[in-house]
Amino acid sequence: MSQSKLALVSLACGIFITVALTCAAFLIGDKRISGVLLWQVALIVHLLGPGPLLGYDVQGNPRYEGTPIHMLILPVGLFIGVAIYSTVSYFILRAAFKRRVGH
Repeated sequence: MSQSKLALVSLACGIFITVALTCAAFLIGDKRISGVLLWQVALIVHLLGPGPLLGYDVQGNPRYEGTPIHMLILPVGLFIGVAIYSTVSYFILRAAFKRRVGH
């Protein structure tokens, strides 16, 4: 398989994996499982930290306000996911085709 076809197939795999994990995270609805499935988004949120404190709810849990930077986390995290999963699938596919061809 040529390098350009391999790159396109791996890009398609990266997009498919990212979309599938994102859909699964939103359908499940559990915050912990969604954080695992969307680990790249959760990592960026953790690095940025919460927004300004608005107050506390009835149970005493803090409520934070989102900022414009927080609104960009999901799209940026999804693009990072496509890049990571495409890269991983490229190397896996390249190794599989080399083994199959016998190089």
